[in-house]
Amino acid sequence: MSARDLNSTPDQDQGDSSDDGTGASHNGKEEEDVPVDYTTLSAIEAGLLARAYLQAATTEYKNVVEGMYPSYDSQCGSLAEKVRKIADKHGIALLPLEPSYNEHETEKYLEDMLKQPFAENIKALIQEIRSVLSEKKQVMPLSKVKGFLRRIDDVRRKGFAESRMNRRYWHDIRWDWNPTLVAEERAKDRREVFRQPFSAELLCPDWHLHNEWFQVVERKDDTFGFPTAAYTPETRFNDRMQGPLAKACAGAAVYVKSNAVFWADPGSVADYVVRLISNRNCYPLVIELRTSDSQQTQDAAKAQMLEYAARAIRSTGKQWRDLKGYLFPFAITVCGGKVSVYACTLGKEMHSGKGYISVLYTKLGDTKLEKLGNVIKWLVDAEHMAHYERVSAIAQGRKAPSPSAPALAPKTTPTTDGASDTPACTTTSTSSTSITSDKEEEAAQSQSAPRQQIVDTRCSTETAPAPKSDTADSSKGEQCERADAEATRARSAKVATRYVLSIYKGDEDMAAFAGVNGKVLKVCGGRSVDASEEVARELQAWQLLYPNEKVKVYQRSRPILAFPRLKLGTDIDVGLDAAAENLFRLSQNNLCHCDIRFHNVSGDGRIFGFGFFCEAGSELPDSYPTRLRERPRSVLHGKPTNYRADILLDWEALLFSFVFSDDSVEYVMSRLFRGKWFLLEWLANKRAKLDKDDKETAALLHKIMQHIALVYF
Repeated sequence: MSARDLNSTPDQDQGDSSDDGTGASHNGKEEEDVPVDYTTLSAIEAGLLARAYLQAATTEYKNVVEGMYPSYDSQCGSLAEKVRKIADKHGIALLPLEPSYNEHETEKYLEDMLKQPFAENIKALIQEIRSVLSEKKQVMPLSKVKGFLRRIDDVRRKGFAESRMNRRYWHDIRWDWNPTLVAEERAKDRREVFRQPFSAELLCPDWHLHNEWFQVVERKDDTFGFPTAAYTPETRFNDRMQGPLAKACAGAAVYVKSNAVFWADPGSVADYVVRLISNRNCYPLVIELRTSDSQQTQDAAKAQMLEYAARAIRSTGKQWRDLKGYLFPFAITVCGGKVSVYACTLGKEMHSGKGYISVLYTKLGDTKLEKLGNVIKWLVDAEHMAHYERVSAIAQGRKAPSPSAPALAPKTTPTTDGASDTPACTTTSTSSTSITSDKEEEAAQSQSAPRQQIVDTRCSTETAPAPKSDTADSSKGEQCERADAEATRARSAKVATRYVLSIYKGDEDMAAFAGVNGKVLKVCGGRSVDASEEVARELQAWQLLYPNEKVKVYQRSRPILAFPRLKLGTDIDVGLDAAAENLFRLSQNNLCHCDIRFHNVSGDGRIFGFGFFCEAGSELPDSYPTRLRERPRSVLHGKPTNYRADILLDWEALLFSFVFSDDSVEYVMSRLFRGKWFLLEWLANKRAKLDKDDKETAALLHKIMQHIALVYF
């Protein structure tokens, strides 16, 4: 097939632009660095901004505590009354509040946020918070505070839904194409992208074993004539990529299309896509080109590429939701001479107990532009092409063909009279983190794996045995052929493997906890905490709190922990009493978790994530993050080395974990009172059940109650 054939389709898609070499993603400009505006806030950022703004409601909070609550917020008033009754009964003071020790650090955080490339509406919110803090206002009415917090909610990333003001990123996933939104987007001078929520890169370092294959093909010396991007205008750079891309795809049943649009969103135009001849709406490869190799450009290209991945998945067919767990599509960014290759899949993000469809990804590796042809040739080889055809069939609601692989020559096995006539069956299935190495784990996964990801290698005993070889050379040849066939079949099985991913916890670019094919896993050593030390802490704490439960440790490039029966992604409200019981057990042993967060408390009240687990009074490491919404008031935004582990701070963090478990910040004030009431009541009941002689435990409970009563944002 010629390059001309590869770069043209039998019938043009509606909305295809002319071959002028200019992608719509760049708005026809030859700028090297396209400015990027982040149009949403993460849940952590929204919580931190809410806590900063709530300093303006200190006086109103005091009024509610003292019973002078306004009629428009009767819920806070009724909860505050319950808190007062418990406090009066047990001699607990509710005022004065602990002073805010880190005002300067909070202002520094807001300054850092303003330096980020946020959209103007978000910068306006941050600037308004700065003004409130600088004027040291403390008498803001609760009604005005709630209104401002509602504005923060409007731009908070909500997983699947994104924000109310701009649903551009997930628009093609949830709804049909809206011409009005496309027209508005085209009219913008600045292209807006959303920060990607999570990456499976750290969780699945050997995902699909594609990393290993990527390194093999990257070392090949074949060249396909890819141009150098140095001092080349972007439009010309795009044009000069056509020939080498077509050459790399030669022999595969695909088209290479420049300036390609997506069926799910004709308003989006990708620089290049590779799509199937059998389904011109199936885009297994999407490519983004930039002439600059600056870090800003690479980040923008990656974000744009993942937007295209979402559209590619949505475009494949009406049953695109059935593609969860399959590696599809592969995304490539070319920034100058730097090339990055990503594998994407449709998975789930978990927010406040709800699962949202999300495009998860792992980075296969980086290479140079002259090696790109080898990578693309590998991604359109026979095994990958068979995988793409299966993906296309699944999305279109057709019967998926079995993974293609040459048939294995039958093995001759001596039999006895008592031998079974049942054919031997070997199944091959891999985990996204290669977590299983023992036979029992492999058998369990094979039994639970979907039928699509199992390669049937049945060898019938009724098949005639292979003819005997006359020479040693022919015997070796047959052995080589068998070995090659087995390797090909195993590779085909790996390409077809399905990884059902659910991400439960993460920061901007990494996942720490996730469900992979039904297992809850954690990758250790992601922070500056030593991986082996983190594993030891996890096991020590788990043994103390849950002695009958066993945590498995798998040694990979970094240690991976597999937790038993963790109910992640459920509401903390259900398990708050059990969480308090587990935390109190630590407190009685003078031990501190130091990282109590909503994500570290399961729905049944189990506490986990013991990376900073230590004795009370221990110094906190330099890597300890203080810019988190659940951090205690005295620690928030501060320098870690200024603090020591404290039992009371764990309880304050548990309270804030409850407050921010809903992600929405509009009602955090009422949730603060509700959380105080619940924990104070639980601690009071715990104290009432003690023996009269257990004065030490009673004193500890009273101390915790007093601290909880004085907590404020």
